[in-house]
Amino acid sequence: MSKLNNREEFKKFFNVSRETISMFILFETIIKEFGNKHNIISKNSMNNIWSRHFADSAKIFSILHDVAFPRKEILSICDVGSGAGFPGIVLAILNTERKMNFNLTLVESNEKKINFLLYVIEKLQLNVDVKNARVENMNKKFDLITARAFAPLKRIFENTSRIISPKTLYVLPKGKNWKEEINQIKKKWNYEVNIVKNNKIIDKSGGVTLIIKKLRIK
Repeated sequence: MSKLNNREEFKKFFNVSRETISMFILFETIIKEFGNKHNIISKNSMNNIWSRHFADSAKIFSILHDVAFPRKEILSICDVGSGAGFPGIVLAILNTERKMNFNLTLVESNEKKINFLLYVIEKLQLNVDVKNARVENMNKKFDLITARAFAPLKRIFENTSRIISPKTLYVLPKGKNWKEEINQIKKKWNYEVNIVKNNKIIDKSGGVTLIIKKLRIK
């Protein structure tokens, strides 16, 4: 088990305040309360929330800072298939302290998970928009799209094609099979990609975060 499953180690690794950790502790409590009734996350990961979900989502925050900031205008971010709020809620919690200039929208089609997200946002007093929708039916354009454990790249690109502009960035955490997903999209899509390897303290499986820009159909 990763040592980042310990909240104190998580605090040190991501350099966050006790106030921020308190918000994560409350988020963990809500996940466990809902999880026992509604299967918000898998039972296998219930005991690894800090490493499996919090740390794996928090790694994206520093990448957002590097690839999208500083900039004067407000950045619009869409978390597609937000589910239990990964990475969206984690990004929102971290931003209560770091205060990067973005508006965050969580998109989820499952009503049970929508109710969960709304409950978390209310309890943690987060400034986050939630859309109960299928992303392929949306039209609003976003500056940046993220998605975790949502779908292979092929489906992500197809489903989000209506909400991107030529300047949209994708920041997508992927597991050890990411090369196979890249190979599946090469025939249909042109793009530029930067591959950020996961810190082994967070993930030893060979996962990465893909930063993709200038996506367009061939």
